[in-house]
Amino acid sequence: VYTVGPDYAHAEARKSPALDGKVERDEHGKEVRFPVLLSAKEKMLARRVSLAFKQTVCGFDLLRANGKSYVCDVNGFSFVKNSTKYYDDCAKILGTMIMRALAPQLHIPWVLGSAPEDIPVVPTTSGSMMELRSVVAVIRHGDRTPKQKMKMEVKHRKFFELFEKYEGYRKGHLKLKKPKQLQEVLDIARFLLSENEKSLDPEVCEKKAKLQQLKLVLEM
Repeated sequence: VYTVGPDYAHAEARKSPALDGKVERDEHGKEVRFPVLLSAKEKMLARRVSLAFKQTVCGFDLLRANGKSYVCDVNGFSFVKNSTKYYDDCAKILGTMIMRALAPQLHIPWVLGSAPEDIPVVPTTSGSMMELRSVVAVIRHGDRTPKQKMKMEVKHRKFFELFEKYEGYRKGHLKLKKPKQLQEVLDIARFLLSENEKSLDPEVCEKKAKLQQLKLVLEM
């Protein structure tokens, strides 16, 4: 485990040579390691090791056995062998620490981790634990009625007459909301349905289906 301050820990695992006496190495001759996730207790162990040894950059060996974790060796000033993310995080944290120490008047925020004095650690029956101070959430409910829209292409002169009657040509668009206006649209739909009742033209039949839907909606 590699720490950068008490609030950042990067962990890697390797195969124990004690298993078969062999050390797994990559093409560059370096020991093969892979990143692992630390549990909450292991993160607290990393914090306590960094604070106890007063070592900002610190490495220590953690042994997992029988569901428990044990610190078996503290290496002091130690870095990860090859991890771009670790070095990026380490540079940001150390840079922030240095700038906050040299120029406190700038009130530079912590990029990763947080200052020891800023950590909300409180005593509990299980030991010192971090305190949850707030939960911020952005929630949008999904219980919305979808807009009931129907698109219909019209070519009959009665629709254009209605468009002209309510100054649709002058406005460039037309919205009909009043009961009287909607009744006029319903009357046109009824007229066209009765006029084309016996037509066998597929295009007319398709329009009849739309007109029937329009009629049903307006009659509700």
